[in-house]
Amino acid sequence: MTTKNQALTTLRIFLLTFFLTLTSLSSNAQNEEEMESITGKIAEISNPCLDSPCIPGIVYALKNDTANFIISINNSWKWVNGPLIIDDVNLELNDSIKITGVINTNKDLQNQNFYEIELDTYSIITTISKLKEDALQVYYNHLDKSIYINSAQSNINNIEIYTTLGKLISHLNYNYPAQSTSIHNLRYKGIVILKIDLENKKILTKKVLIN
Repeated sequence: MTTKNQALTTLRIFLLTFFLTLTSLSSNAQNEEEMESITGKIAEISNPCLDSPCIPGIVYALKNDTANFIISINNSWKWVNGPLIIDDVNLELNDSIKITGVINTNKDLQNQNFYEIELDTYSIITTISKLKEDALQVYYNHLDKSIYINSAQSNINNIEIYTTLGKLISHLNYNYPAQSTSIHNLRYKGIVILKIDLENKKILTKKVLIN
């Protein structure tokens, strides 16, 4: 009788362990299926209204031909009140990136669908890759009133600076092209457009606000 009870107990433990293993495998498979990769560009969009009264704001999103996907980390949207930094990468508007995460579909107060892509903080290194072709960075320093330019993949041959109306303000030609340069003492306030001619024959443009 004791032997029979021990056998039944052993069988129950085996069946319970087998059931828990199947449940765990099913849960893992479901989580893997929920992970999707989205390629698009960093954009700013108005936040959906979830509560009344609605507090307006702007959030970062990943935009492609299908939809806008609000970027969320730890169930928190990335609001546009500072730079968007993910995994120590400072992302800018219109940067092309590929993000892998969980896609959620929700409804706002108007019963309109909106989409989120939720990133796992502990897997950001493997879930985000920056695809900037030329890795061109342009930064305006308000303290010394200078523009700093860095091109990670190609030297800079020359730079033309225009107003938004198309008037040429300055033309800089470099006898010794380098990947980094700076522009000082630019006597203009407002938005300027930099036309940057790279050594790899590419011409890029960047807008900069000078104040």
